[in-house]
Amino acid sequence: MSPEALVFYLLLSAMLRGLRDSRGRRGRPQAVVAMLVVEASLHAHAALYPTLSFKAGLLLGPEHACHQDTLVLQRALKNRTVWAERMVDASARGVVGGLWGARFHLGSFDACLSTGAVSPVGARYCLAQLSSPAQPAPLQTQSQSHIRPHFRNRYLPPPPCEEQVAHWDQVTGLDPESNVLHALQGCGIAPGSIPLGEVLVALCVPESCGHAPLQDALATALHHSAFEVRVAEEHCVGAVELHAAPTDVPATLFWVLVAGLSLAVVLAPSRGWSWWDWRAHGRALALPEPLLAGMDLNAVSGLRAINMLLILGSHRAFNSARLPTANQLINTTESRTSLWHALGHHAALLVDTCFFLSGLLMVLAARQRHPRPLRALVNRYLRLTPPYAMVMLFYAVAMRSMGSGPLWKATTIPEETACRRWWWTNLLYVNNYVHGPPGEYGCMLQSWSLAVDMQQFVLGSLALSLAGALPSPARLWSALALAALPPFAAALAYGWPPMMMWSGRALQNPFAEPLFYPMYVATHMRAAPYVVGVIAGCLMLRIKERGVELGPTRTAWLSWGGLLAMFAVLESSVAFGDLSQPPGALVSALYASLSPVLWTAALGALIVGVVLGEEGAMARFLRWQPLVTLSRLSYGVYLVHFAVQLMQGGAERTPQHVTVLTVVRSALTDLIISFVPSVWLYFAVEAPVRFLAKKALSETRSTSNGVEVKQKSMVGAESMLEEETSPSCLWQRRRTPSMTLHMS
Repeated sequence: MSPEALVFYLLLSAMLRGLRDSRGRRGRPQAVVAMLVVEASLHAHAALYPTLSFKAGLLLGPEHACHQDTLVLQRALKNRTVWAERMVDASARGVVGGLWGARFHLGSFDACLSTGAVSPVGARYCLAQLSSPAQPAPLQTQSQSHIRPHFRNRYLPPPPCEEQVAHWDQVTGLDPESNVLHALQGCGIAPGSIPLGEVLVALCVPESCGHAPLQDALATALHHSAFEVRVAEEHCVGAVELHAAPTDVPATLFWVLVAGLSLAVVLAPSRGWSWWDWRAHGRALALPEPLLAGMDLNAVSGLRAINMLLILGSHRAFNSARLPTANQLINTTESRTSLWHALGHHAALLVDTCFFLSGLLMVLAARQRHPRPLRALVNRYLRLTPPYAMVMLFYAVAMRSMGSGPLWKATTIPEETACRRWWWTNLLYVNNYVHGPPGEYGCMLQSWSLAVDMQQFVLGSLALSLAGALPSPARLWSALALAALPPFAAALAYGWPPMMMWSGRALQNPFAEPLFYPMYVATHMRAAPYVVGVIAGCLMLRIKERGVELGPTRTAWLSWGGLLAMFAVLESSVAFGDLSQPPGALVSALYASLSPVLWTAALGALIVGVVLGEEGAMARFLRWQPLVTLSRLSYGVYLVHFAVQLMQGGAERTPQHVTVLTVVRSALTDLIISFVPSVWLYFAVEAPVRFLAKKALSETRSTSNGVEVKQKSMVGAESMLEEETSPSCLWQRRRTPSMTLHMS
């Protein structure tokens, strides 16, 4: 404690003693308020980060219930009462590790709210967000000009944030000799990074201290400091709110629906309900993929399963960086320029893989089907939408009631609100273009790729149907150039980065990132991989028809060379990881347009090698039946895994130290947990609806010579393959009409 503060407290204690002796009732509250105000002010200026106190409620007027309950808490604390001590103990002691990027100081969530059951004032757990905004240049008064530098640095507002070139990022690259107050404000920090002065601190206060009065009280306490405070409604939860169990009719109806579908699956074999017969659907899961256009595509199924695992892992890294962490290394230039972290920061290539497979399989399936794109589109919509709608319904009515935690409301309420408002755009697969204003959450963040894939399928089907035959090489290359033009032109004209830069601020709310909608999720910006897939499919058909033998040497060059080329494209992204040194517009434009093309072209070479070449170690591994079976469940895993990760992060009681190993460990856990609901989705929703859609659309159909044929048995039909259906890289195993293309 400084000498000035010591003198002040001695004088104040003498005044309070006099008030106590005279039993003055009117002067005591004002004296207490004065003490608290000065105490908070001194703490804020003497410490690097302000220390928040549960006593802040006393700064409200006596008419506030929060003020009265805080007085009760203070008296109980003087008597060393257990419930009062437990509430104070549950609050965060202060900011620890803030200069290393530790933003979350969560106290003890359960200790606070469990005390509410025995506390006469209840209990409310709140997270107060502190921030140290850049200060304008203050006028230097004569009284301040002679103040000792040490005193000025501790007790006066921080110096203004001067114009600086960005040279540090989160916690790395910060000059150790620079002014720490500038670091708290974010002076010179790279674009999109979170200043070190922005932290969340937990407080356990009486139940009557809601988010609004608590924010007012804390703002009053800190009005002399360099920090601002905000207490959001979603960052507060009361003991009554947590432990009360009101009847949630929508959630109850959802679980009744789940129970009813589960019962139907169990009873289906004995009742003869073939569309819910889990035994038949289970046998279909274990079957190898049938030939498509005369090709064994089990290796492609294995690739799809591996790609799904990588997507799940990249989303785990994404959510680990935006939810409670004890370190911010994953959000730094050091991470973005690390070869080990390239997959997490450039995971868009994994989604490009899905778009590539969609185009590839559409061409292969269209080779042996009748030209009925509208019928194929209806069939596709009926297959994909019911499981999608089921998961969306969970987001909208049931996810919020599934748990609790310091960030549970902040994590689940935006998802719930978005799905209740924007569900129709998701069901129409236009949510990547029709959405709220920037910053407003969309329903199911990962669902944008479903919309892109559906739109690409519609456009691709129409184009191939109009062509009536395999397009000529000139048309294919023209289509590829046209598809690669939008990202090139946008980066060149608007100065966009070469790829989506997931900075700390963008991870907090991806929908608030200015480039999320126009650059990352727009179909016209993601068209090139789909066109490359179409080209690869046409090439494979020509190789197959002409009987070209690749041989072991060509097979090795294609498969292993393609894999190495994919790795090179992925790792090249680290060259653009330093946000403080953006590349030139032409370099950004070339990389934005060429990297997805080169990635998918290398993937196409790999697929040609493992599908049409000699069988080698890679092909045998990719055709492994467990991978093939896992690929058939990948659609369900893709739909549910993000909710699993969100709920785990929202329920986290303590910040986690994020490393590559912790991300891998958590991703494996996510896979196991996501596997359970995805299996249920397959047996209760996906497979039955697909069977019924197939039966409705294909009860009878004509062969190429006009002869009517009856639908095959369910198991046989389940083993037939039409085309890849979703960015989860799932092969829907079915037999439905599509289009026929004749070799030109």
